[in-house]
Amino acid sequence: MFRPVSFEPAAYWWAFLFFAAASLALAVEPAMDPREAAETLRSLRDAGVPAQGYFEFELHALPRRGEERTYRGRLWTARPAGALTLRLTLDNGAGQTLRFLIENGPRPSVWRWNGNVAVAVPASEWVNPLLPEVELTVFDLLMPFLFWPEATYQGTDRVRGREARSFVFKAPPGGEAPPQIGAARVFLDAQVNALLQYDLLDKAGKTARTFSLVSLKRIDAVVIPKALEFRNENSRDKARLQFTAAMLGVDLGPDLFSPASLRDEVSVPAGKKLAIE
Repeated sequence: MFRPVSFEPAAYWWAFLFFAAASLALAVEPAMDPREAAETLRSLRDAGVPAQGYFEFELHALPRRGEERTYRGRLWTARPAGALTLRLTLDNGAGQTLRFLIENGPRPSVWRWNGNVAVAVPASEWVNPLLPEVELTVFDLLMPFLFWPEATYQGTDRVRGREARSFVFKAPPGGEAPPQIGAARVFLDAQVNALLQYDLLDKAGKTARTFSLVSLKRIDAVVIPKALEFRNENSRDKARLQFTAAMLGVDLGPDLFSPASLRDEVSVPAGKKLAIE
């Protein structure tokens, strides 16, 4: 169940998955004209406070049929050039570690380490599972739709019993979005200014995938996501991303967030690692 948390908006700016959505929720009133809301979004896409952090997580594969499986991974976050950047490592359960570099912004990019060199991942592959039969994709982490130019404010709605502000982002033409996706529908919690849910719609307007914010965690004055859930609406298979530890405000340096750096193993940064319980 989603747990409401009261906090100052500034404490939420760092949150790496929700930076654009949180700022939008602060500025848009339920009765705002759709064109004005879209302009507000455009003006806030570059907003946010640069932040660096380190996180450990468990990825739980929750198939509708079959056994649950758990994978472990690590995540480093930064904005070395103004755009949100994630460095991800994920154990595949067979003794191998996957490495990705994911950068959001007006010109999103994804790189993966193939064992010899970092290769760019085309947008058509962003919706492929990171691990076979596990419902987590690069697109889920990248959320490039927050920067798609055609955004329409839909008004208020109820999501899991909570008041939410709804926006629809239409996929741009020209290969900038995976061809399977026609639009993204985003719900912003009106009380705590968090991205509560988003639905990825296919070309026919049918919901294909759903993201849900399950819970939040306060660490000192900062609120971070604790658990996220991703569901395939066709198969009903799910994945849950559960954060288990965090280090905030650490100095990671710019070299960690270049494609060439994916060749290197990265150690846990120095500092106090806090368990997320």
